[in-house]
This record gives sequence, C-alpha cells and structure tokens, in this order.
Amino acid sequence: MFSSPKNKPQNNTPILCLYDENMQEIFRDKLHAFPLPEAVVLAYSEELFGDPEPCEIHRRAVQVRIYGEIAELLPQDVIIRTAELPDRICLYCREYQPAFVRLESGS
Repeated sequence: MFSSPKNKPQNNTPILCLYDENMQEIFRDKLHAFPLPEAVVLAYSEELFGDPEPCEIHRRAVQVRIYGEIAELLPQDVIIRTAELPDRICLYCREYQPAFVRLESGS
C-alpha cells in the first residue's frame, strides 16, 4: 500500500555545468532547466513538426528531444572543451559562450 524508501524512485536528472575559459562556472542547473535559445526551438519545431509557431505541446516535445540529445552526446562527469563538441550542441549554449561543458550525474 505504501512504498518503502527502497522502492522510492530516484531523481537522476543530470546537472549541466558551463564554464568560461578560466573554469569559472557560468551556468549550473538541472539539464531540463537549461534555457534553450528561442531560435533553436523554433527551427527544431519546423524541422520535426513543420510548425514554425509551435504550440506548448510541440514546444515541450522539442525541448525534451534537445535535452535528450544533450544527455546522449555528453559523457557524464567529464569536462569537455566546447571546441570538441558537435556544432549543434554548441548552438544550444551559444548565449553563454562557454569554453567547457560538464554533465554531472544526477543526485
């Protein structure tokens, strides 16, 4: 009837960290809280759904897909120089202009 703590679902949301050239943190939050550039969301919506003005359902689907792509392409707990990342990932975080990126394991 009641779930025990051992059956409690784990929150494994990864943490996205962006750093400048001096390894100073410029962004740190859960991956799904990372603000995606509006132009990217609109372009991706057009690409996926043929919808240049996405409704909230399409907008959220685009965000979930992009966050999944980031999680798939970035190894966890490794600091990576942005110059080594695929262009598409760099496009997602261009407003911050990070020099390094890290995806930490969720807690």
